[in-house]
Amino acid sequence: MAFEGHRAGDLFRNNRPLVRAYPGFHSLDRYNQTINPTDARVVFFLPDREVQINPNLEQNP
Repeated sequence: MAFEGHRAGDLFRNNRPLVRAYPGFHSLDRYNQTINPTDARVVFFLPDREVQINPNLEQNP
C-alpha cells in the first residue's frame, strides 16, 4: 500500500539505491543524497527472538 514507509527497504532488498534528490529533505547536502544498498548505514537487524533461539547468530552491528 502507498505511503506506509517501506520504500527504502524495498529498494535495498532489490539492490537499488535510495535517491533523495528533492527540495525539502534536510541534510548536509540539502538536495542530493544517494544511499546505496552496500552503504554502512543500511543495517537490517535480526529479531531478538531469533538471536536468542539460535546461538550461532550474531546481531548485525
